[in-house]
Amino acid sequence: MEANYKVTFTGQLQADADPARAARKMAALTKSPVEKISTLLASGKPTVIGKGLTESQARQYYKKLTDIGLTIKVTKVESQRAQEVPAQAPPPISSTSPHTPPAMEQTQESTPPTPPKQDVSPNPYAAPAANLSAKPEGATEFLAEPRKVSAGQGWQWLMEGFRLFMAKPLTWIGIYFLFMLILIPTGIIPIIGSLASSVVAIVCGGGIMIGAHSLAENKGLRAGHLFSGFTENRNQLLLLGLYYLIGIITISLIAIVPIAGSLISAIMGNPDPTAIESAFTQNMPLFFIGMLVAMLLTFPFIMAFWLAPGLVAITGENAFAALKLSFRASIRNILPQLVYFLGILVACIVFGIVFGIIMGIMAAFAGEGGSILFAFLPFLLMLLLGAPAMIILPLSIYATFRDLFCVSS
Repeated sequence: MEANYKVTFTGQLQADADPARAARKMAALTKSPVEKISTLLASGKPTVIGKGLTESQARQYYKKLTDIGLTIKVTKVESQRAQEVPAQAPPPISSTSPHTPPAMEQTQESTPPTPPKQDVSPNPYAAPAANLSAKPEGATEFLAEPRKVSAGQGWQWLMEGFRLFMAKPLTWIGIYFLFMLILIPTGIIPIIGSLASSVVAIVCGGGIMIGAHSLAENKGLRAGHLFSGFTENRNQLLLLGLYYLIGIITISLIAIVPIAGSLISAIMGNPDPTAIESAFTQNMPLFFIGMLVAMLLTFPFIMAFWLAPGLVAITGENAFAALKLSFRASIRNILPQLVYFLGILVACIVFGIVFGIIMGIMAAFAGEGGSILFAFLPFLLMLLLGAPAMIILPLSIYATFRDLFCVSS
């Protein structure tokens, strides 16, 4: 009889593993309730995850479970009958990397008689019944770390965003206007509204990522995907929005702190506009220093939030881990990221030139006594061209996320 392999969760997580993230990842992997997985991971008891596996299957189990933070032991099991016939043992599986199972332990197991069937109540510590060595058709796996790609992929991210838009253009435009209907009224509310709109934008952005992922997985797209962020990992998306708000406020304060004292003194002591302007002019060097520091901080800020909404909404990462993963993805892919942003810059310049020419033509017609309709054509054109552009941008960000973190079936 051929030797088979058994995969056991030792009851311990890896030193740097986040229990909540590991539970969410394993629940998604095994299609089991998160509560059951959390109980299993917190029990501290060794649990057999899979047995009767081939060497290849055991390696797959080991890689997937260690990727999400579990400590796994793989054992080679041979029956007593197998010992009667001398056979050359297969080469041991070395443990040279965290994704390769350690050398297999060998045990002998006699084949016991089949026990009578009994009514057994569900065991909360039982291993998930899902087969981790097989992936459901159409499912997508996610990498624990971002891959590094060539510089040309930066342009491909924009093209893929355009292709996703063209797959359902009317639905995407509807999602964009629905987003604006939520964001603009929220932002109008003094102080609180402008703060809340930043958080709402992140949560709705997560919903757009979920919609793009659904479309890319051939599962369709609907306007309701915009609100998916309020149901899928909502708390972590809200926390991510709070981090975003804190970051924006911090960077803004850094920009004005160097001259804030002088301006406040001028306003309190002499509210005359000339005195305020004089205080601002005298502190111009400090103002530029503050602006420079703020700009330098903006780059890592953008890198951290670039892919974070997709990581939280789609893969179930917690907010802080998503920020770190997004930042690492940016660092590893500086060149394609530069190509990507240069592509956006070129598109904005072309759009500005075309829009300016059309506005000039419209103004000429209106100046010659043309219909008042010409006065509204630039605005209409801005809507027709601007709405697709504003939705293609987040779709290109999803394309980036998919390229760097997804392993498609």
